[in-house]
Amino acid sequence: MTHHKVILDLDPGIDDSLALILAVMATPFEILGVSIVSGNVDSDQGARNATYVLDFLNQHQIPIIKGADRPLVIPYQDARDTHGQDGLSNQIFASEDRSCDQDVLSFYRSAVDHFPQSISLLALGPLTNLAQVAQADPGLLSRFKEIRIMGGVHTVQGNCSPVGEYNFWCDPHAAQLFFDQADLPPTYLYTLDVTYSILMTPNLREYIHQLRRPLAQFVWTITQFYVDFHWQAERTLGCVINDPLVVADLLEPMVTFKPAHVTIQTQGDCRGQSCVTYQP
Repeated sequence: MTHHKVILDLDPGIDDSLALILAVMATPFEILGVSIVSGNVDSDQGARNATYVLDFLNQHQIPIIKGADRPLVIPYQDARDTHGQDGLSNQIFASEDRSCDQDVLSFYRSAVDHFPQSISLLALGPLTNLAQVAQADPGLLSRFKEIRIMGGVHTVQGNCSPVGEYNFWCDPHAAQLFFDQADLPPTYLYTLDVTYSILMTPNLREYIHQLRRPLAQFVWTITQFYVDFHWQAERTLGCVINDPLVVADLLEPMVTFKPAHVTIQTQGDCRGQSCVTYQP
């Protein structure tokens, strides 16, 4: 199985936390660090959540780097209605923020200096951190092996507007700035069109509960608010877990991609809309 050096850019968040757990448990992954962006919760709470998850998994050595605390242009709107006030189903886990003093730009730069064209960057929140890196050092992102993004929606309904997926809707200017970059490594976009199929069903969730293991109980606990939200908002039994697909697909490829040009609408009723033009 292929060994992967990865950096995760997260806004934890229930499904971000599940993706982080999967990445830690996947032995072919070497996690070089976790950068935090404001999204589902603000970056301070996100750093605390990432700390709790990594400490729960005895991964104290993985650095946490706190990044952007607000979108590039527009006011910040969190997704606590979906993830709970603490981002983890209102469980209020006691955790300190052990994020390091390093900023995202210097961390990314140091990482690609040590491992040029060897790191997979998995961006599972708004693209504010990546956009700020691109602004400050336009060639830096090209030194990653690849970038994999959970964001956008193309042919199905969005999850925060008819055409908007939350990550791109939260900071559409960052998403547009990112996709405007001429010098990017291979970049893979996982939109709601595919992640909507990743459903934690009631049966699967109950199976996890019945395992009676600490990690299983943690997963069962933090998904309860998600389950309740999906029923109240969509009459869906279970919960959609978007972000783990990106990790799972890198671990064991299962998604087919098509070359495309992507632009993002930044304002009005179409804010966050992904406009996709397929290329031959």
